[in-house]
Amino acid sequence: MIGRVFLISLALTGTAHAGPEQEMKQQQQIENQLKLKLEGQMRMTRKAYQDVMGFISGAPINRDEQTKRLIDAEIEWDIFIEKICLLEGVESINTQAERANKLLCMIKRNKEKEEFYKSVF
Repeated sequence: MIGRVFLISLALTGTAHAGPEQEMKQQQQIENQLKLKLEGQMRMTRKAYQDVMGFISGAPINRDEQTKRLIDAEIEWDIFIEKICLLEGVESINTQAERANKLLCMIKRNKEKEEFYKSVF
């Protein structure tokens, strides 16, 4: 939360003295950096998921049921992340910070998901 506030205030401070063109360029740069960070986080989360799936596939008991539950949880978790990030960004709807807020939320939520997967085994 503090990071998001800092990033947004930094963006707004930097854009306060810039013209509309410069402002849009700075916003696009921030969004591009956040997209790259999200892609990296999603790769790490996917790796943690695959590690858990590999662990489960070697389970001697209830392997099929564990696999099904993990797959179902993965699908639902992605839906949850999408919806919670829309909700968290409600204060920035129709502002320049809307996309950046959503990306920050998605990074944070995918990190939490990765940490959960890593804690499974």
